[in-house]
Amino acid sequence: MSVRTVTLYSALLVLLMVFCISDVAKAVDPAGWTSNPITSNSYGDGRPRISDQHIVWYGLPGGVETLFLYDMATTTTTDIFDTANQTSLPEISSPDVVWAADDGSDWEIYCYDADTDTTAQLTNNSQQDMYEAISGPRIVWMQFSNLI
Repeated sequence: MSVRTVTLYSALLVLLMVFCISDVAKAVDPAGWTSNPITSNSYGDGRPRISDQHIVWYGLPGGVETLFLYDMATTTTTDIFDTANQTSLPEISSPDVVWAADDGSDWEIYCYDADTDTTAQLTNNSQQDMYEAISGPRIVWMQFSNLI
């Protein structure tokens, strides 16, 4: 392992720690290693995920679980989902974001398409649909029944 590689890993570790402990989500350009704040608020932001030109993260404005999407090409932030109930932390494969949310009776799977600015509920049943993942146009999740 070269010195450059070790330095790069160290820099990435420091950046990950900044994301984890900061209330300001940031976008970092690896070519120039500049930090660009994309939020500035009084509530916690967490678990950022990046894919191509999009960054998705979880926030708690006013105590409401909210998912945000930042488009690095347009420098715009979109509130893609908020609920008084619980949500899972989002996963992204640009332009799509997938997550699970409690609809009040069980957990269902949702998908947001950044290209069309639309959200679709992918499941609507009496099962617990959760542990979602996405890669390109493919979305997978687990479905549980009879959970206590």
